[in-house]
Amino acid sequence: MPAIGHRATPQPSYYNIWSSNCHTEANFFTAVASARGITAGILVCQGNPESDAQFHTANWMLDGKGRTCIYNWGAPCCWDASASPPDISTGKGQECARLACDKQYDWS
Repeated sequence: MPAIGHRATPQPSYYNIWSSNCHTEANFFTAVASARGITAGILVCQGNPESDAQFHTANWMLDGKGRTCIYNWGAPCCWDASASPPDISTGKGQECARLACDKQYDWS
């Protein structure tokens, strides 16, 4: 079992990058969300997962309460927003994206 902080328990599914890799987990999370009628997507950190496999991916999801949450390394980071895809260019959305991407965040 991975260390606390590397396994989140969001709805609609666990996000556990240690079970395979972050790209597989991000795709699984999005597929489960779609099957349950939940709006969700993949946050790609500084690259395209199709051609830049070294770049980390996380998930975002609309929680049905007017909030967007990014799931990544543990507890979700949420803010009041309901756009799909979410606006992560400023404010709390940008803060949550930076937390998810860490040093790979460089979207200037």
